[in-house]
Amino acid sequence: MYCVVTNNGYQAAQVRIKSNVSNASWMNPSLPMIRIDSANPNQHGVDVIIPPIPAGNTTEMWINLSIPAGSDVQQQVWQVWWEDAGGTQLGEMGRVTADLAVTEQYGVQLSSTAPLMAGSVLPGNR
Repeated sequence: MYCVVTNNGYQAAQVRIKSNVSNASWMNPSLPMIRIDSANPNQHGVDVIIPPIPAGNTTEMWINLSIPAGSDVQQQVWQVWWEDAGGTQLGEMGRVTADLAVTEQYGVQLSSTAPLMAGSVLPGNR
């Protein structure tokens, strides 16, 4: 998801962006399925503070959700929201909620009964 945030205020604003999905196993901190990319090169998790946006300026971000391989057929809810991260304590400033459906599941297994036909070339052999 590509998003743009514009600061319509008269002073710099600091914004926190958060994202989650309703399947808790997809939110595993050691292998998160959500990645937020923004102007902050040091944070890419599910909770990112964007560097201050100067008054009248815009910043862009990408929120990526990867569906884990082998996921069952299921319905999920994906949420992204923006909060005030400055001193004004304005709370939540916006939210996007999207229904997500994994409608089919496929699997592939490859095997071979052919012997390995690799040759060997030793030093000095031509």
